[in-house]
Amino acid sequence: METLIKNIKKLMTEQEITQEQLAEMMHTSQSNVSLMLSGKNEDIYYSTLFKLAKIFDVKVKELLE
Repeated sequence: METLIKNIKKLMTEQEITQEQLAEMMHTSQSNVSLMLSGKNEDIYYSTLFKLAKIFDVKVKELLE
């Protein structure tokens, strides 16, 4: 989980995407994105991983490694 969060934050920085923008792209609230990035929401579904991979134009595997 820590690796996933670190990779998401890194990609957000590299692509200059804010939490608010990511939430919009994921069709969720900014508070849900904040919970995910703080590690407080440990229930990240496969569908969420696929959405993130598509948004950042990476493979799911790259998010997890």
